[in-house]
Parts: sequence; C-alpha cells; structure tokens
Amino acid sequence: MMDWVVKLFKTLDESDANSFAEYLAEDSSFTFGNAETVKGKGPIRDHVAGFFSSIDGLQHKLLGTWQADDMIFIKGEVTYTRKDKRTLTVPFFNVFKMDHELIREYLIYTDNSALFS
Repeated sequence: MMDWVVKLFKTLDESDANSFAEYLAEDSSFTFGNAETVKGKGPIRDHVAGFFSSIDGLQHKLLGTWQADDMIFIKGEVTYTRKDKRTLTVPFFNVFKMDHELIREYLIYTDNSALFS
C-alpha cells in the first residue's frame, strides 16, 4: 500500500493530471477542502489540471499512512510554489475510499486559502 501511495503523490508532485486520473475509478468523486465536489474521472482530471496550471508546483511530505478495510488515510504537509515563486506550506489529511486498486472517493482536508492571497 505504501508504494502505491508514494507513486500517487509523485504524480501529483509532477503536476501530471493524466497519470493522476489513472488512480481514479470512472465514477469517482473528488472534494478539496470546502470546494464543490467534482464527479467523474474526466472532470476530476480537468479540475486538477486547472489547479496545477494556477501554481508553479507543489511538493508533498508524507507523515503517516493508515489503511482500514476499503479506506486509506494519509497525513502530511504540502508545499505550494506560487507563480511569483513564493511558497506556502500547510498540513493536509486525505481520505480515500477505495474500489479495489482505484479511488472511488477522494477527500482532502486542508486550508490552502492563503495560496492565492
């Protein structure tokens, strides 16, 4: 499981929305903080690609990973690099509801509201 999680976050840190989408079930849902939930593999890929284009990069530091039944929990820190090269580091907690090897529900708990201020 840990290798799978590390590979997933590597695709995110590479801002690779297409490879990220390969981790998602066709009918998956994606909720980032208090934003509106996005549904479907294609719309999620496009949403994430749009986010990637709004920043200069990101880097995740994984601090803990746990699994229970069909759920995976990840605690960490993410450092965003803005277009002006300033950075913001915030804690995050992700919850994945899995469907075998694919994510059916992707929840991100973080406050990155300072990213665009």
